[in-house]
Amino acid sequence: MFFFGQGGSLLALRAKSDLDDEKSNFYFTVSIIGIIVISLVYIAVIFVFSDNILHFLNAPSEIYYQAKSYLFAIMFSYPLNCFIIVISYFLRSMDFLNCRSIQS
Repeated sequence: MFFFGQGGSLLALRAKSDLDDEKSNFYFTVSIIGIIVISLVYIAVIFVFSDNILHFLNAPSEIYYQAKSYLFAIMFSYPLNCFIIVISYFLRSMDFLNCRSIQS
């Protein structure tokens, strides 16, 4: 998932160096839409197959509901973290070096 940020920012920076702002904006948009789509697929897969995932991980029946709530917390926090990392790649490469993100 992080390669959307790294690859997209490199392509956008290359387009910006060719003074093609439209292409640079296109790469940024494709990267953001790509990370959102993959995050939604990630959330849907975990939501649908949460019982199977916990069974595969051999979660004991005593802590099954705690493990399921923890899995749901990860289900929403991981895509948000990936989105922040993708944005930070673009901020670093597009002359916003003074902007700091969580991952700095």
